[in-house]
Amino acid sequence: MLKRLERKLGRYAIPGLTLFLVTGQGAAWIMSKAKPEVLEAMTLSPRMILEGEVWRLFSFIFVPPLGTPFFGIQVTGDIFTIFGLLILFSFGRALDAYWGNFRYNLFILLGWFIPLVVAFSLFTEDLGGVGLVSINLMVFQAFAYLNPEYEILLMLILPVKIKWLARLTWLFLGLGFLMAVFLSVVSLDPTPVLVSLAAVANFFVFFTSDILLRLRGVGRRAAKTKEVRAKASAVTHRCSACGITDRDDPQMSFRYCSQCAGRHAYCQDHLRDHEHVRE
Repeated sequence: MLKRLERKLGRYAIPGLTLFLVTGQGAAWIMSKAKPEVLEAMTLSPRMILEGEVWRLFSFIFVPPLGTPFFGIQVTGDIFTIFGLLILFSFGRALDAYWGNFRYNLFILLGWFIPLVVAFSLFTEDLGGVGLVSINLMVFQAFAYLNPEYEILLMLILPVKIKWLARLTWLFLGLGFLMAVFLSVVSLDPTPVLVSLAAVANFFVFFTSDILLRLRGVGRRAAKTKEVRAKASAVTHRCSACGITDRDDPQMSFRYCSQCAGRHAYCQDHLRDHEHVRE
């Protein structure tokens, strides 16, 4: 499907989309230093959009990552924002080069469109700047999924494989999702769950089929390993007289008695010294 879409719509893809997004986020962040209310006027708000502030349909994707919940504590700071912009710039360009302009554009487009649909479907104000804040995070997760062995310098000192940071991030996202499920059950309102899913939907649209294929491959490899181990531990010959097997003594030779009814193997010590089995 992606190949067909790319043949028909690929010419409309925006080249250098990452630089455009990073520039927009960076400009919004700098302006917020002088006027903090700028970011509030850019967030996704269905009510305000219907009242005439139509720029919010697009401006929310330029809200920079200002913080993240960490076990219930909101972690904020300029260093976090700079780190988020660097993630988008570095890994976004890498994904663009790997996928091509069209697929990368589609990945970003879904990160903008799905939160927009959820916000208007629920008519909720809770999405805020989830648009590109989640896109920054999903760009990171997409790059980590495709390049799990890639190393980054944590705090510019400690080399860490990106897959461990990605798994830690998924753990926090999973905890947040469980909290959203709890809130939805308590309040009988699906909004928290749908908002949590909207933030990661573009990742799963792109990678669910590949994840399922990998899981099937893991299952097949596990079954094959079990089969190989079973064959390796299987007993080929067992003496019908004393019970010794070729696993007990690999050097022992076994023969089958032609005078016994059925197939009865005997070790070299009992081949001539055993009572024949009759029907």
